[in-house]
Amino acid sequence: YTGLVLDCEAGMCRTSFHVTCAQMLGYLEEKPDEASSTKPFYGYCKIHVDKDVARGRKKKYQHYVQYESVAKQRVVSDDMKRIIMGHREKFLTAWAKRTVPAVMTEKHPRALFGSVSAFTKLTRKAEIHGLDTHIVLADGGDIAEPTRRVEPELSVGFVKQHEMYVNRARAAREEQHLAYLKQLEYREEEHQLQAEVEELRK
Repeated sequence: YTGLVLDCEAGMCRTSFHVTCAQMLGYLEEKPDEASSTKPFYGYCKIHVDKDVARGRKKKYQHYVQYESVAKQRVVSDDMKRIIMGHREKFLTAWAKRTVPAVMTEKHPRALFGSVSAFTKLTRKAEIHGLDTHIVLADGGDIAEPTRRVEPELSVGFVKQHEMYVNRARAAREEQHLAYLKQLEYREEEHQLQAEVEELRK
């Protein structure tokens, strides 16, 4: 195995993995021809990779390793040759008919609604402010199916609204801290009054 690591291409995902490990598990993908000069390969981690595609690549890699191990021993059975040649013909046919996917040539920050952790934090803040976090669909509305690659898109209104929520949460924390300090003062006054009452009773 090599020490060289590859970063996941899914937005702001910070998962890193070895290139050889990605090749073994089927996580490694090849970029289109126009981007092959700078960075010919890229990969997704086990969370963002397409499981069906990775499973097929993993099987092909296992067949390749098995073929190499058998070739080193100079003993290849006819059945193994027939299986390998069949996989080779299928691969060449699929490669000739493949459609080049539209992928990003560089990493971009992922939108907030595409991050589970950011969406969870914003939902908790909304619940603290007393907002309804349930989805309400209009007449004839529908929820779009999630996609793997989400284009980063932050509107000015969304940023301003998020900043307003942050300011309101900060003000609420300050008010809570002031109320706590005031409560401590009341407790000290209560202890002093109780001490005075005890002295008067004596």
